[in-house]
Amino acid sequence: MTPLRSAPSSAPPSPFSTVAIDGAGFDGMSLVDGGAIPPDTQVAVGPGHIFEAVNDHVRIWSRQTNPPSVIYDNGLGAFFAVDFFTYLISDPRVRYDAASGRWFVSVVTLGFDSLFQSIGSWRLAVSKTSDPTGTYTLYVASFNDAFPDFPSLGFNDDKLALTGDAFTISTQQFLGSEFLVLRKSDLIAGASAPAQQFFAPPQAVESIQVAESLSSTSTLYMAAVSTGNPTSTLQMWSIDGVPGPGGGLAVTTAALPMQTTLVTPADAAQAGSATLIATNDARLLNVVYRNGSLWMAGNTGCVPAGDNALRSCLHFVQVSTATATVGQEITFGESGEYYYYPAVEIDASNNLVTVFNRSSISEFASVYTSAHNVTDGAGTLQTPILVKLGLAAYDPSPNPPRWGDYSGAAADPFDGNASVWIAGEYTRSDGGADWGTWIARVSAGATCASPGIPTGVIATSGDTTVSVSWTAVAGATRYSVRRSLVSGGPYTTIATQVSSPPYTDTGLTNGTPYYYVVSASNGCGESLGSLEV
Repeated sequence: MTPLRSAPSSAPPSPFSTVAIDGAGFDGMSLVDGGAIPPDTQVAVGPGHIFEAVNDHVRIWSRQTNPPSVIYDNGLGAFFAVDFFTYLISDPRVRYDAASGRWFVSVVTLGFDSLFQSIGSWRLAVSKTSDPTGTYTLYVASFNDAFPDFPSLGFNDDKLALTGDAFTISTQQFLGSEFLVLRKSDLIAGASAPAQQFFAPPQAVESIQVAESLSSTSTLYMAAVSTGNPTSTLQMWSIDGVPGPGGGLAVTTAALPMQTTLVTPADAAQAGSATLIATNDARLLNVVYRNGSLWMAGNTGCVPAGDNALRSCLHFVQVSTATATVGQEITFGESGEYYYYPAVEIDASNNLVTVFNRSSISEFASVYTSAHNVTDGAGTLQTPILVKLGLAAYDPSPNPPRWGDYSGAAADPFDGNASVWIAGEYTRSDGGADWGTWIARVSAGATCASPGIPTGVIATSGDTTVSVSWTAVAGATRYSVRRSLVSGGPYTTIATQVSSPPYTDTGLTNGTPYYYVVSASNGCGESLGSLEV
């Protein structure tokens, strides 16, 4: 009965929402695409691409079309070029670093060395350009008879860290948490032996999450909460300096008290089935840094207002890095509902944007989003907005009903981080074990917003010319026109400073088919491409 006595109550949601969803979104990957249970959904966004990674697959879309078009689709094993000695690849993480224009992708693997001894590994792929479909430098850090489970990937100006919970492979004994810090400039340069420093298990708390730094900082932050007994302590790490020659790392830790006592959440009920969806525990699921604040998200058990039963609820914490103190906490739940697996991102206006799952005895597992704006009252979360409705009951029998373990969120570099791309798991119409993911772009209501997608696009051919016209978009200050010789792209940008429609493409070959898309831009960013003509 201890979890029930320790479980916090949650306040009702703010009776409003400023969250806007840009279009309907689109289907990501699914179990039938070669996925596994659970998917560990991750998403990252760059200037021209959307990158989703799940267990055990990678898919990349071009943003130049509407809807975005798939231009890379492969298994994690092929992406990381693992050999036949590797028998498990899992827990992907993917980040786009706008400062360096590089993509960072990590996984953990199990396999054998040349003597057939068991080894577990972190693997890291670093793109050589801003094109995620291009070439990568591949790195691996291996451990004899040990495996870094529940990994995390994050970075700041000059460092990148990988974390994991170390287990022996032969006996499944938990050794404690561990982390590896690498010099970021070496990784970007493609150095064969990047400077690094390893911090062996056990660390103070398990399941460490590394912060994704969205603004400049010389300190790399990490955080964790205990996944065992009920806890009201948040462990924080601050890492300064760089590893390797001419450097050196200084690591400080602090145990921060929270008002909320985190407890194991109840597994989630769902419509159409007595099977309860596993919500795991109260560990942190991701951490983000921007402008002197850390925001982090996880599950916890709570008794919502008007309820008398323990539910799965959302928990968010904001920490001031200047004072190393908890600024505010949000515990969110609703009577009769189950909320689980949140991911959090912070937009350019310092608003919190989150994506998560919700289900109940009358609702299949669905994807929702919400926000906490800087002008909202402390400790409040806006009314959740449905992103994608679950379509059937989830029952992966004879496998256990694992879900999550994560959702994905990524600030959009196109509009200066005014909007956020989200990815969450939902149940597809065929039910059973077949999960799917849904990807959408949302805004917390920031004052700066990119224009809408151009509509009414028409292409009219002439003698060695094509005139492309469209309906002017409110708020747009310029347009870009892209052309391809193949339907669906890839497209070449042929004009970027078109002040108004139409645009005439000249010097073409009569009788050759050409395909066009148009996007709109302003000072906040660029829209997705129009429908192709």
